[in-house]
Amino acid sequence: MKIFLSFPNAVRGDIMDKELLSSLKDAGAYKINYAIETASPRLQKLVKKNLNLDRLQEIITETNRMNILTHGFFMMGFPTETAEEVEMTIDFAVKSKLNTAGFYALNPFPETEIYDQIKALGIDLDFNWGKINYLDTKLNVSSMTSEQLAKYMRKANLKFYLNPGRTLNTLKLLPNKKQLIKMISLFLKRAVKS
Repeated sequence: MKIFLSFPNAVRGDIMDKELLSSLKDAGAYKINYAIETASPRLQKLVKKNLNLDRLQEIITETNRMNILTHGFFMMGFPTETAEEVEMTIDFAVKSKLNTAGFYALNPFPETEIYDQIKALGIDLDFNWGKINYLDTKLNVSSMTSEQLAKYMRKANLKFYLNPGRTLNTLKLLPNKKQLIKMISLFLKRAVKS
């Protein structure tokens, strides 16, 4: 029986190792998503994620070497996040062996620590569950304007996806080649959205 496994909700990559990746590959894993969020060490501490970013880059490279598709989740617009910190995140993604990446605007949900941190900064959040949009930068608590943040999100998508080597590698690893059309459509939508 041929089984294909993926991890759509993302895993913490810096605690993975070659042995675990090999076992996952043997079990049928074809795609692993990594929740990276930010490449800023300061923001990693702020959100209490504290990823070992160098180790994570190694694991992403190893996952790719094992012919397992990799996807990275990144968020932009953290409280007090600067343009330099956004650039760090973009550079991390672009230099990585990730096949695909999602660059999303922060949506602080009520009753989460990040929501409370934002409220403590004196920012009034008018959260509306019906208006959640991970590509919209209107709810912006960073040190940048919403327009700047939107520009960085567009830049991240363009720099990441306009890489022919990345596209060819991804196409090679896709078990269903029809997915490429969906991925290209999603890229175009995100690249021109902001």
